Amino acid sequence: LAGSERAANTNNRGLRMIEGANINRSLLALGNCINKLSDQMVKGVQLYIPYRDSKLTRLLKDSLGGNCQTIMIANVSPSHTTYEDTHNTLKYANRAKNIKTNMMKNIHNVQHHITQYTQMISQLKQEISTLRKQLAIAKSTSGKLTSSLQNNEEEMKGILEEVTEHYADEGNVRKSLYKIRQKINTLTFAGMVKKS
Repeated sequence: LAGSERAANTNNRGLRMIEGANINRSLLALGNCINKLSDQMVKGVQLYIPYRDSKLTRLLKDSLGGNCQTIMIANVSPSHTTYEDTHNTLKYANRAKNIKTNMMKNIHNVQHHITQYTQMISQLKQEISTLRKQLAIAKSTSGKLTSSLQNNEEEMKGILEEVTEHYADEGNVRKSLYKIRQKINTLTFAGMVKKS
């Protein structure tokens, strides 16, 4: 990848050097993933693959160890000035060639044809509309029921007021009868006293 060269060779400074360091960090994570995958293939043991170590390996997860057919191209140079980079690239490619992916066709079992799905969608739309109508009817009848319940409540309040007035009147009548009886008793007692 561009930027994977040594910073001393390219004389990068500032943001370019930081960008190159980030690329190298991602390539190191990719190298770790390839090492783990090739060890897993050679040893036949299920190992933890650190795909989450960088964005690059996270993006290449399916290509490296998933259900994909992947081709990796190693770019080498015959120049003696890039001997180290060429040597590292060849080691990298040698590890990568040990990775074997298991490709399988992504086949989805479709139970219905597309035209049947359109019919099902139209039926479901009709069902939704009928349910909405039923809901509107239920809301209107519940509104009528609440208004009739309010009327019944008003009638009950009126009856309760009449009953309380009746009991209040009856209580007043009892008080007046009690007072009249007391007056009668005092008068009869006073009449007895005068006779004696």
